[in-house]
Amino acid sequence: RKINISTLHERITLPSLPDYFDVMKMKMRSENEVLPISQLVPGNMKRGINKDEVDKFLSFLHQGRFGLSMLTPIVEITSESVYKVIDGCNRVRALALYYESESTPLKERTVTCRVFTPLTDLERLVVTNECMFNSKSKPLTTIETATLIRSFLGEDLSARQRNSITSKTIERYAKTACAPCLITSVVLLVRMPLTLFTATSNVLSRYNEGVIKVNQVDSKNHSAFHHMGYKDFHNAR
Repeated sequence: RKINISTLHERITLPSLPDYFDVMKMKMRSENEVLPISQLVPGNMKRGINKDEVDKFLSFLHQGRFGLSMLTPIVEITSESVYKVIDGCNRVRALALYYESESTPLKERTVTCRVFTPLTDLERLVVTNECMFNSKSKPLTTIETATLIRSFLGEDLSARQRNSITSKTIERYAKTACAPCLITSVVLLVRMPLTLFTATSNVLSRYNEGVIKVNQVDSKNHSAFHHMGYKDFHNAR
């Protein structure tokens, strides 16, 4: 946080994003390491496990549409025998269910992973973004992108402090999160007070899930934004 002495207005700045290649050089332990499924735990800071996504991957596995080499999750070692999955939680869960349904012996329930030593939140964000292009990860929705950026800022900022965050800074973080989102909408959501953001987030999430329906007349002004098989809201207002 920086203080402008002439106006006494506080200007909030987000920390610089680390360089992807530096992180890879310093923190990647292995490009392809075979690990037991039992040692992997969910650790995705972007989103939780989604049952529909798990079912989709499980169906693909049963149909032979995925080879195990296509499921490579990104994991972060947290102890001698526990690995945190930071990209690929749904794929790991689907693979575990697949092994169970096929009665695969426990010793054979493994998956090839990209393994990193402990990462900071920003390093995790950069790594999962760069690797997403070669994975089956689902992009973040607009509301998920705003939620992620707000998690870096914290919720103890005043309205003036939030409004001091430049659109360019928010856009840089949104792009690093690999989100094909609506930047103007993300800016509005990041700058909202917590109570309003929580209420708006609930409504938009329900709309994205199809729980809230929009009639044909209104849909002309509030059409869905489709990208890589998922629906996101379109009109920020």
